[in-house]
Amino acid sequence: MPKLVRKRQLVAKIETTEGTAETLTSSDAGYLVEELNLDSDRDMYERNPVRETISRKGKVTGKKKGTIPFKMMVRGSGSVTTAPKIGTLLQACAFGEDALEQITIGAITGGPFVNGETITGGTSTETATVVVDTATGTTTLYFKDASGAFDSGEVLTGSTSGATATTGSIPSDAGFVYQPTSVYADIKSLTMAAYEDGQIKKYKGCRGTVGLSCETGQPLSAAFDFMGVEESIIDGTLLTGVTYESEVEPIALNTDFTANDVALVVGSLSLDVQNTVAPRDSIADVNGILSYMITDRQPQGSLDPESEALSTFDWFALQAANTEIPMDFTIGATVGNKFRFVVPTAQVTKVTGADREGIMIDDVAFDMNGAGNGDNELIILAL
Repeated sequence: MPKLVRKRQLVAKIETTEGTAETLTSSDAGYLVEELNLDSDRDMYERNPVRETISRKGKVTGKKKGTIPFKMMVRGSGSVTTAPKIGTLLQACAFGEDALEQITIGAITGGPFVNGETITGGTSTETATVVVDTATGTTTLYFKDASGAFDSGEVLTGSTSGATATTGSIPSDAGFVYQPTSVYADIKSLTMAAYEDGQIKKYKGCRGTVGLSCETGQPLSAAFDFMGVEESIIDGTLLTGVTYESEVEPIALNTDFTANDVALVVGSLSLDVQNTVAPRDSIADVNGILSYMITDRQPQGSLDPESEALSTFDWFALQAANTEIPMDFTIGATVGNKFRFVVPTAQVTKVTGADREGIMIDDVAFDMNGAGNGDNELIILAL
């Protein structure tokens, strides 16, 4: 009986024990993905002993692994208290997931508040961690890891910057924040499967990398590339009772982009985490690999802003001086389906002249470096 390529489901669940396959159910599905493909990649050991014939001996199967590439549009859950489904996948790409809170503040003295520093309430004595650099004029301060609740009308003080500001409200839920981590125990592994029309291909110990890209008038796309250890390839049926993502992905319209706090006219941009994913080889494992781990990352990006007078914005001078600048943009306007992307320290690596239908533009490539103690090359706020 013929099988249909379009009848596929991606299923993914965070593993309790790394490399130990989880039982997958319909609640672990619901991802709206495109271009899903799960490719088996089994090593074949060649046996070619010399003897009286030039005929070859049969090969022997070695390590059993696979790749799971796919693309999905970035969309929220519809609620700031429910993490978006993409969050599960980001955690296996070396991003931590934390609940995000916000509080209204007045003018900042001695700022800005800086990413990663501890803020302490002068009255409540509660503490929390600042998520993004926040300069005076900004009336909302985002934070995570709160030890308790701040009071309205108390003074917050930053432990590193020494910045202070008076709160104008009590904290409220703001969504979730995703930030790179280098702590191995915090990088989740996944059991993943492609439920196809008549087959189920299941892999464990999966980790991967992700690249984000968008163009004017289109949604933000996330291209994932996972690697995993083969668990099973069997006949089976598609899952039933699956609740799929219901939010319509926000489109890149009415999206302000700033570089070094200057608003620029940008047609397209990309942010690529570029994780290095390596197998944990083990002769004790039945498949030869315990799991996959992330051993390095080299985040890079690109954008194509309209050319400005050099007195307004000079990409060449920034590159020559090795100057690192912040980049910031938000896509979407509806609470529960809005995303903000912050690159604290982008370093220009190449500028090429180009045109967009006759309009002069700059094709700009940049590295996303870690600021301060690092693990903040790209900060994603699901708001």
